[in-house]
Amino acid sequence: MANILDELSGLVTPSLLNQVTSFTGESDSAVSKGLSALLPSLMGGLVDKAETGGSGFTQIFDMLKGSNSQGMLDNLPSLMKGESVAGVPSDVTSGFMSMLFGGKSNSIVDQVSSFAGLKGSSSNSLMKMAVPLVIGFLSKKVTGGNMNASGLISMLLGQKSNIMSAIPSGFGSLLGFSGLKDAVSGAASTVTNTASAAAGTVGGAARATANTARNATAATVETGKKAASGGLGFLKWLLPLLLLALLGIFLWRSCSGSVADMADNAATTMVDGATDAANAAGDAATAGANAVGDAASAGANAVGDAANAAGDAAAGVINRVKASLPGGVEIEANEGGIESQLIDFVKSNKAIDKTTWFNFDALTFQTASAKLDMEKSKPQLENMVKILTAYPKVNLKIGGYTDSDGDDAMNLKLSQNRANAVLAYLMGKGIGKDRLAAEGFGEKFPVCAANDTPECKAKNRRIAVRVTAK
Repeated sequence: MANILDELSGLVTPSLLNQVTSFTGESDSAVSKGLSALLPSLMGGLVDKAETGGSGFTQIFDMLKGSNSQGMLDNLPSLMKGESVAGVPSDVTSGFMSMLFGGKSNSIVDQVSSFAGLKGSSSNSLMKMAVPLVIGFLSKKVTGGNMNASGLISMLLGQKSNIMSAIPSGFGSLLGFSGLKDAVSGAASTVTNTASAAAGTVGGAARATANTARNATAATVETGKKAASGGLGFLKWLLPLLLLALLGIFLWRSCSGSVADMADNAATTMVDGATDAANAAGDAATAGANAVGDAASAGANAVGDAANAAGDAAAGVINRVKASLPGGVEIEANEGGIESQLIDFVKSNKAIDKTTWFNFDALTFQTASAKLDMEKSKPQLENMVKILTAYPKVNLKIGGYTDSDGDDAMNLKLSQNRANAVLAYLMGKGIGKDRLAAEGFGEKFPVCAANDTPECKAKNRRIAVRVTAK
């Protein structure tokens, strides 16, 4: 199921964001942070009403079915400024907020201001834009999907965990549904902790088993060697003694000296043969034990190495490697990541084509937004700047891609905006515009065609680069 918050946030285009920042005088980051609190909080209020049902939710549903509700999406900047829009009640924001949260509008504005670092007036303007955005978005869902009230309730409750987990800490209790938020957060925390503990246990157990195997094998080898050289060595003297005893009895009973001589000679031959056989048997047993011991040690070491590797994998260990660039510059990156792939391609004799793309493996954006998550993305972006600086003849085309959820046109636009964001970062670091190009492909060219699991969809939501000159 597509994340409804991602779809909703996708309506906040860079153009709309620019209009908000221009009108309020606030920074992009502060406005984005304010919306990241407002949108899930408004949707959380709807989930809360969907759970209780009754006339309160019916009133909201009737508003969403209104003929002018979808038109709000086309007039968001005007509504944010408080301008009159035909067919839209002037008090649409206050009326909707009252349905959801009673008289808490002012408190919510204050909370958003504190959370995002916005002026109170800016938070109020943001509210006037966010409420019509939610109404218009859900109105489109209701009418386009031929939903009745029960269908909308089912959709909202199906998205409950996504919505409630996105609400910032502190907002849930203010809005009156902290129990829902706490339950989701607690479940998520439990899953996370359990997974971490399991990974640690698997890794630790694997390593402990490997070490135990090595120690046990070493002890077994020593025991085998001692048994072979000591325990089996008794054959070297036991067999000759037994043969001598038997021959002595035979000679004692014999009356003929010639027979005794013959027996003595035969005994000597038999004793020599038995001694040689015993020595050979002892040597063979010792050699066999040593060979078995060596093989067991090698096997235990191999098992131990595999177990250690499995332990690392279970614990989520990612190897970091260093790469040297022309000019004495050194970068550190994920093993097998985009940096090493790109460097290898540039240094190789491989011809440039239109099908060889390299996917970023440590680049993320804020949910359903073209805003880069710099905390996670900055290291890899900086590496790309260093690579392009070290190889001044290299030109790149940046491609943006989405999964197939949501509206095709919106996906295409989001992918283009995300590709543009990466291009803008590289240009801002001094890489010439003539060396870069950006194109959004939307949901085309998926790397995971099924697009039916969160993991598969995550692979399709990506930014890639193609070398166009080197």
